[in-house]
Amino acid sequence: MQYYKAVHSNRTFIFFIVLLQGKVFGEPHCSKFHYEEQTLKKTIRLEFQMERLKSEMENTQKRTLDMLNELENFKEKLSTEFNGIKEQNRLDLENRSEDFRILKDLVSTPAIAFQSRNPSTTNPKSGDKIVFTDTLHDSTHSYNNKTGIFTAPVSGTYLFNVQLCLAVGSKYIYYAIYVGSTAVTNTLLNDSAERFCNSATAIVYLRKDDEVYIKVPSTSHHALRETSNEWNMFSGVLLNNN
Repeated sequence: MQYYKAVHSNRTFIFFIVLLQGKVFGEPHCSKFHYEEQTLKKTIRLEFQMERLKSEMENTQKRTLDMLNELENFKEKLSTEFNGIKEQNRLDLENRSEDFRILKDLVSTPAIAFQSRNPSTTNPKSGDKIVFTDTLHDSTHSYNNKTGIFTAPVSGTYLFNVQLCLAVGSKYIYYAIYVGSTAVTNTLLNDSAERFCNSATAIVYLRKDDEVYIKVPSTSHHALRETSNEWNMFSGVLLNNN
């Protein structure tokens, strides 16, 4: 009995020793060197990541600067093109303004013109008006072929023309274009043995309702000649109403 107790005690002691050795030699051992090694590895990995991040930031910064430079160049190009377009538009606007001004003048200037022929007599007396009885054209019905007077329907600059044909022989006629009581052109047809016609022109500014006519201050007997090929005529046209 004592023998079995002794054997059991020895077995218990040996088992304890085995367990103790397993704890001492089987488990990992954490030393100061091992901790520093792990810390160094982490530091190296961190520095590597920082270097990589720094490189990526530098690359990003370079791409950003390149993009800003491209944007600046594009801005300058757009500015140059815009200034060119602006200048071209200014020139086009000036040309269009001039076209509009001309068009405005054309639109705003009414078509006022008349032409009449065939005097009521070929024997006007000194001081008479010459009345041209056949109205060939009168856009505003401003010429009165009963009185020989043209009445301006609007203010403006007008062009008038009169043509008279002198009779053959020792004849003369002194005639003039009158505005109101004022002669604006004077013409003298004198002795001639040949058949001919003569004309006079006047450019005058008229106010609305001013009167224009042909008057004979002095003349000889039967001074005029009217045939199918030789017409005595009076005409006028509005040049502009500015």
